[in-house]
Amino acid sequence: MLRTTPETIPHSAGPLPAPPPAPAPEPSPVPSLAPPQERLGHPFHMHLSSVALSNLVDGMVLVGVPLLAVSLTRSPQEIAWLSTLFWLPWLLFGLASGVLVDRLDRRAVRLAATTGRVVLLGAVAVLAATGYLSLALLVVAMGLYGLTQVLVDLSARAIVPQLVPASRLAAANGRTMAAERVFDDFIGRPLGGLLVVAGAGWLFGAAAAVGVTVVLLLALGLTGPFRPGDALPGAAAGPEGSTESGQETEPSGTAAQPSGTQAESAKAPAGVVPAEPAGAWREVRQGLGFLVGHRVLRPVAIMASAANLAMAAYLSVFILWVVGPGSAVGLTADQYPPTMVVMAAGAILATVVIEPLKNRLPEVPLMLTGWMAQVPLLVLPVLWPRLDVLLAAWFLSGFCNMTGNVLAMTLMQQLTPNHLLGRVNGATSTLAFGLMPLGALAGGFVGERLGLPVVFLGAAAVLGLAVLYAMLAIPGRGAGTTGPDAGHAPRPVPSPPWVRTPLTAGRDLRPTDPSVQRVLRAGALGGGPGLR
Repeated sequence: MLRTTPETIPHSAGPLPAPPPAPAPEPSPVPSLAPPQERLGHPFHMHLSSVALSNLVDGMVLVGVPLLAVSLTRSPQEIAWLSTLFWLPWLLFGLASGVLVDRLDRRAVRLAATTGRVVLLGAVAVLAATGYLSLALLVVAMGLYGLTQVLVDLSARAIVPQLVPASRLAAANGRTMAAERVFDDFIGRPLGGLLVVAGAGWLFGAAAAVGVTVVLLLALGLTGPFRPGDALPGAAAGPEGSTESGQETEPSGTAAQPSGTQAESAKAPAGVVPAEPAGAWREVRQGLGFLVGHRVLRPVAIMASAANLAMAAYLSVFILWVVGPGSAVGLTADQYPPTMVVMAAGAILATVVIEPLKNRLPEVPLMLTGWMAQVPLLVLPVLWPRLDVLLAAWFLSGFCNMTGNVLAMTLMQQLTPNHLLGRVNGATSTLAFGLMPLGALAGGFVGERLGLPVVFLGAAAVLGLAVLYAMLAIPGRGAGTTGPDAGHAPRPVPSPPWVRTPLTAGRDLRPTDPSVQRVLRAGALGGGPGLR
C-alpha cells in the first residue's frame, strides 16, 4: 500500500500555495544623449610639443633679428627688407612646397626642413660670435629662415587631420594655435629680447639648441607613416581606444595596413578617380584649381591675401613707432617684447573659448566678425600712441585674430579632401603670404616718404575692405543666425563624393555647424576644376 506524502498528492487534491511575487525589474539606465568625447591621442600631443618648440624658435628669431637691425639703422625701408625676405619664399615656393607635402611623408618633410633650420641658425651664431654679422647677412638669413618656414608650416598643418578624429578638429587646431602663441609670444619673444641684450651669438645659439630638440621629437617621438594616403588608426578611435564601428584599434604610433580594395580606396576619396602619376605642374594645377573653383575657400583666400598685404605693411615698420628715442610710444628695446605677451594672452583666451563659442554661434559669421573687429584695433595705437592703449588694442586684436584663424583652418580641413590638403594649403598660403613681401616693401616705401601714420591707417582701411568682400562673397553664410537656431538639426545635406574619404575610416567629415550647412545648401561646396 502506497504511503501518501505531500509530493504524491495529485494537483486536483487541493490548491497549492501561491508562489512568492516576482521581484520588480530594475529600471534600465537611460542612455546619455551626449556621446563621450573622443581623445586627441598620443601622436597629436607629440606633434603639439614639436609645434610649440618650433614656435619658441620663431619667437626668439622674429623679435631678436629686428631688434638687432634697429640698433644698426633707423631707415623704414631697410628695416622692411627683413620682412620682405622672410615672406618672399611663400610667393616663390609655396605652390611647389604644397606638391612636396602631398607627395612625400609629411613628417619627413618637416623633419628635413627643421634640420636645415638648425644648420642655418648654428652658422649665423658662429658669424655673430666671430664678429662677421652685418645687416646684409641678417636680411639673407631671414630669407633662408623663411624658406624653412614654408615647409615646416605646410607639413604641420596638413598632418593634423591624420592625427585626430574629425569631430575634434576645431579643438586640435585651437590647441595647436594656442601652443604657437604661448611659445612664440609669451616665451620666445621676451626670451629673444633678453638674448639680444646678451649678444647676437647667444640669440642664434639658443635658437639652434631648441631646434635640435624639435628634431629629436620628430625623429623619435612621432612614429608611423604620414603620407597623404596613410592615417593613424587613432584618428578614428573613440574614447576607449575603439573605432566608431566598435572594432579595436592598434596601439598609437602604428599604422593599420589596409588590404584589397581598402588599400586602393585609401589613395583617393570615394567618387574621385585617382589621377595617374603626373608632373609637379599638373599637381600644382589640381590644388590651385580646387581652390579657385571653390565658392567658399576662394573668397577666404582672396580676403586673406589682401589682409596679409596690409598687415605686412603695418608690422614691417611698426617697431619704429614704438621702440627708440625718436618713436611715438618711446619704449626701449627690452620693453618691446613683453608687449607682445599681451597679444598672446588674448589669443590664448580665444583658443580656450572657441569650442563652446562655435557650439552656440554660427561658425562662418563668427569667423568673419572676428577678423572685421581688428580694423578699429589697428587704428587705436596710431590715434593714441600710449602704452595702455597699445596693450588693450593688442589684447583684443589677439583674441579676434585667433578666433577667425582657428575657424578658418577648421573650415578648410573640413572642405578639402585629404589627398589635396597639402596642395590646397600651399595654394592658399601662396596667395595669402605671397603678397606680404610686396606689403612690407610698400610699408617701408610709404613710411620713408609719407610717414608711418599713413602706413598704419592705410593698412587698416585695406583690411576692412578685404573682410567686407568676404562677407559679401561667401554664399549662404548664415548671417543673423543665433545660438538657439544652431541647436536645431538642419535638413539633410547631400554630401559630395569626396567628403567621405577612406582616410577617416568611414567618419563623416560633413561640417555640422548650421551656418556651414547653409553654405553647402547654397551650392558652395562644388569641387574645383582640378578635380574634374
